[in-house]
Amino acid sequence: MSKRDTKFRVLVCIHTPQNIPTIINLLEASNTTKKSPICIYILHLVELTGRTSAMLIVHDTRKPDCPALNRTQAQSDHIINAFENYEQHVGCVSVHPLTAISPYFTMHEDICHLAEDKRVAYIIVPFHKQQTVDGGMEATKMAYITINQNVLANAPCSVGILVDRGLNGSNRLVANQCSHHVAMLFFGGPNDREALSYAWRISEHPGISLIAMQFVPGDTNF
Repeated sequence: MSKRDTKFRVLVCIHTPQNIPTIINLLEASNTTKKSPICIYILHLVELTGRTSAMLIVHDTRKPDCPALNRTQAQSDHIINAFENYEQHVGCVSVHPLTAISPYFTMHEDICHLAEDKRVAYIIVPFHKQQTVDGGMEATKMAYITINQNVLANAPCSVGILVDRGLNGSNRLVANQCSHHVAMLFFGGPNDREALSYAWRISEHPGISLIAMQFVPGDTNF
């Protein structure tokens, strides 16, 4: 279980720039402090097309910006810039951007190998649906379901599937008042204990109220 007084390592997966506001709001809720900083590995997931080979690109944020050569690079540049700005405006956060270019059916291998190599406590992947204007949910790409299922089956650590139901730029955390209510459902096991540790971390944010509910086996003999 990750300790709250140590650096919290998390691998965040992104399909498109639309995922950025929700993920940044979630990271803001993670309550970074000098005693408990966060190390974030941002992984832009790109489908491999054509005859090019699969690759993992580690971006050097210290290099000057260059004009994007294609749409994929433009998206990666946008993602990198967004999280660089977040890193500069929030203390105790270090951001490491990467891009994984691979077929959808093997993309989970890149995610899991990177998580193991960087010894992260959590992998966060976007849900395969996004919220519509009327409050419903619509699928983005059905291939995302397979990616998420494969990550859940093979990950070396705990996995969180981020479902955006309003945790975006229009519904930001307010520091001086409770603006979000979080429910933690605890059934038992190492993944739930890891999730409980994360929930306690979030609960220390002044803008969040936490309710933890433990479920225990009942007596079936009536």
